[in-house]
Amino acid sequence: MHRIKKLTAILLCAGIMCLSSIEGVFAAQKPTGYHSIHLNIESPKESQQNKTYARSYAGYYNAAEQGLVTLVKNQGNTELCWAFGLASLGETSLIKQKKVKKNVDYSEKHLGYFMYNRTNDALNNTKGDATKVSGNWKYSGGNARLAMITLTGWYGLANESTAPFNTNKWTLSSKLGQKDAAILKNGFFLGNNPSINVVKSYIKKYGSVVVAYHAPETTEEDEKFYDISHKSYNCTLSEDAANHIVTIVGWNDNYSRDKFGEASKPKRNGAWIIKNSWGNKEEDKGYTYISYEDRSMCEFLSGQFVKSSTYKYNYFYDGSANPSAYRLKKGQQIANIYTAKKGTKKKKETLKAVNVVTMNPNVKYSIQIYKNPKKGKPTSGKKLLKRAMTGTIKEAGTHTIDLKQKVRLVKGEKFSIVIKIGSTALIGCDHSDNFGWIRFVNKTAKGQSYVCLKGNKWYDLYSARLTMRIKAYTTT
Repeated sequence: MHRIKKLTAILLCAGIMCLSSIEGVFAAQKPTGYHSIHLNIESPKESQQNKTYARSYAGYYNAAEQGLVTLVKNQGNTELCWAFGLASLGETSLIKQKKVKKNVDYSEKHLGYFMYNRTNDALNNTKGDATKVSGNWKYSGGNARLAMITLTGWYGLANESTAPFNTNKWTLSSKLGQKDAAILKNGFFLGNNPSINVVKSYIKKYGSVVVAYHAPETTEEDEKFYDISHKSYNCTLSEDAANHIVTIVGWNDNYSRDKFGEASKPKRNGAWIIKNSWGNKEEDKGYTYISYEDRSMCEFLSGQFVKSSTYKYNYFYDGSANPSAYRLKKGQQIANIYTAKKGTKKKKETLKAVNVVTMNPNVKYSIQIYKNPKKGKPTSGKKLLKRAMTGTIKEAGTHTIDLKQKVRLVKGEKFSIVIKIGSTALIGCDHSDNFGWIRFVNKTAKGQSYVCLKGNKWYDLYSARLTMRIKAYTTT
């Protein structure tokens, strides 16, 4: 088994940078809360079709003016900008799909709390797993990629009424952990430097894009990068300086470069329309304009959300938000084995979808489901799909693959989800690790997660203390 460690597991999360947390906000400093994780995510490429589509975009687009964006909120003196960004992303996604009313409101407090104070999942498969931060969780900051991984476990998004933000109650009942109104179906990691057209395409398709950037931390920076008369911003620092997360809801190609300050004037016109989380009395009623040339912008993400009623149960072993990945070559396989817990002979449980996390784009896959596999042999037992599910995952991120064939299960039956890789891939995995400001705990057990590197010889990843991020979404 020691050979596997030499052949696999590229732990991409090394080098997480810690930013100091704050207990209050000074007059010259707005609340932020972003922590960098140094993942080299490749941005999606512009296909010829996307280029053609991008040319048809008007020079100006604002999702807020289309009624797709909810009201600007205020994170107060917390460092929960990342939770506000993702809640807004989910709200806009569902409004755009016409699945919810335009006044929908999801709880940032719920997402922030259970990111760092999670409890065992409803199916009792992740007992002891945790994502922990030092100090008070609401002042400890966060990261949108980690939050998206957490969302695959259905710890958010809950209705605002489930955990209202503007109260003094900052400890939530464990019963509220997976009490969601909406869940993340697909999360897209767009890298640090996607093209303008790529970002536009995700805004147009999904409603908005979350991004990190450097918000001024001193009066001198505020005067240098921010033009107060036009509410415009252009930071000349690198992406390593990013400290805050906001939501891009539109663009203006003709936004004049002369509307930016002399000390940081961009070379060309053009700006993103930004929804912030500092309340509607800041900037331009809560919005600002960031130049296309801002050098601090990084970690672009977008997402597609669905109502929580789309699926019923979530089988998974990866309970922490560790962003590590396991390197696989073409032809190699991974698998998780689960025990069905809900179906009866009269009312069977139906496996509807498989969720997997990738850390690189263009991953080819083939999925097969087996019933009652033998111990340590995920590909033994009865095949439940007449034809394996195949496809290509175009972006890095979290992906839900709906099965075209119904898979029926009865309580007590074991089933394995086997994914064969058709190209070099970095597949998300979970394991315990400590990075100072944040700590990941994964209680990997025997007989849960496997890898096959050659032939048909399977290795239990318990020996490497790893769990593959393969989830099963079911209904009854």
